[in-house]
Amino acid sequence: MKNCFIILISLLFLSCSNNEKLEGFWYGQNNNTYPVLIKFEKDLLIDYFARYDTLKYSYFNNKLVLTNEFNEKQEIEISFENSELFFINPTTDSIISKFKKRKSDYLFTDIINEKSLKINLPFGNGVQRKFGETNLFEPLYITYDNNNLVANFRNITIPIDKDFYKFLIKTTKYKFDEKNYFKILFLADKNIKIQDFELIKKQIKLADYNRIELILENDKYEYIKSFQLRLPPLLDKDLKEYDINSKEYILPPAPAKFDKNHSLLIEIGKNSIKINNKTINKDDLKKTIQEKLTADSEFNISYTFTENSVYQDYIYTLEIVYNSIIELRKTYLKNKYNIDYYSTNYDDREKINESKEQFRFIFFNYENSIH
Repeated sequence: MKNCFIILISLLFLSCSNNEKLEGFWYGQNNNTYPVLIKFEKDLLIDYFARYDTLKYSYFNNKLVLTNEFNEKQEIEISFENSELFFINPTTDSIISKFKKRKSDYLFTDIINEKSLKINLPFGNGVQRKFGETNLFEPLYITYDNNNLVANFRNITIPIDKDFYKFLIKTTKYKFDEKNYFKILFLADKNIKIQDFELIKKQIKLADYNRIELILENDKYEYIKSFQLRLPPLLDKDLKEYDINSKEYILPPAPAKFDKNHSLLIEIGKNSIKINNKTINKDDLKKTIQEKLTADSEFNISYTFTENSVYQDYIYTLEIVYNSIIELRKTYLKNKYNIDYYSTNYDDREKINESKEQFRFIFFNYENSIH
């Protein structure tokens, strides 16, 4: 009896030790491409990629038993090698998924560190969402390598030039009608020049993507800070330069039109913003935007940039513009309907869209406009 008791205590201790080994965040890359994230917490397994799908789990003798809300059970084998965790199909003995234990304060820091690229993400408040609340299918990592602009996409590192779009088309192979849904996840070093940022945007658009999501640094592991942007349409000069038939592309909205009577032209410099060659601070720019947008429903904002301005300067300016407009929308909804701009109530959608029409977010590169 005493021996049985000792064995039972040993098994319980082993089970607790194994559970402690599992506890915490584990990250991976599905199909070696887009990030996935899970977390073991007490007796729960949280799958963040699957919109926080939460399963109960028990772990013993390298067997993980998962139980869903309908009390349906699934058994998988797991193994540890160094800091890696493998999920294994017990029938075929094949690897289902591979994960690594969290090492840093931010998921994308861990992933970037595996790319053999030096990327310091730009800082900013952005829009913060929990992992799984935004599409993370196509991450594009961008930096300089020996002063050459390079990208890592689908685990392939390649220089970026005027034909980079051909690589994107060849690598992704989406159907024509799928590209309007997928977007490129943009993870660029904060010190790349804005002129290179504009080149990459055009290349992504030439590959027929309509949207990108600019990822910012964060100190919350399972949260994503970002700005989502719709890419500007290709101009006739772009189509001629690249000898492209416009019928091969999903029809975009009309190019932005620069009208000096209804536009504010900002110059983004290195650590500075100018209007009419005069340096302006954050508060004055915000005040100017809000005054003009309140008085003129056709008002829009365009920008130029200096040769030495960098991606961080762009993010800083974008955030001022974005927050100025969001603040107007919030005030409009509060005063007119007494509702919150971020309301998830279905009945509030139409009113929120009304505020977006009232105060439109139009922020474009002057060179990509009709003028």
